[in-house]
Amino acid sequence: MWRKQLGILGTLVVATVLGGCVPATYVQVPALQGRVVGPDGGPVATAVVHVVRDSDHAEVATIPAAADGTFHRPERSSFMVQFAGADSTLTSYSVSATAGGRRSPTTQVTDGVRRWFFGYYDPPCDCDLGILPVR
Repeated sequence: MWRKQLGILGTLVVATVLGGCVPATYVQVPALQGRVVGPDGGPVATAVVHVVRDSDHAEVATIPAAADGTFHRPERSSFMVQFAGADSTLTSYSVSATAGGRRSPTTQVTDGVRRWFFGYYDPPCDCDLGILPVR
């Protein structure tokens, strides 16, 4: 039974690749890290970092800052199949931090589709945003 199922799966994979489609990973929210500081340069433990997708202005993530003002969020992605000749879809995000009624300047981050084919791999964006000063 397993041999038959593996044979069917193998045939589907070969047909998909020969048809010009390749496996890919679509990044829904890129990995982000950084540090939130206040006007005095000290860490802001109560800060929240907001990630907004620019295309539809939807907030896709909120990241609370740790006691030392640092924040980190792992990438959220999903598997997809993409036509090999298609352009990579890039998505831009606006990232800002808020704390106590203050907001940091907005930082732009771009990520999108990563593909695996013929030994090529586009690595994930582990975006270090550095310091986000809330004013």
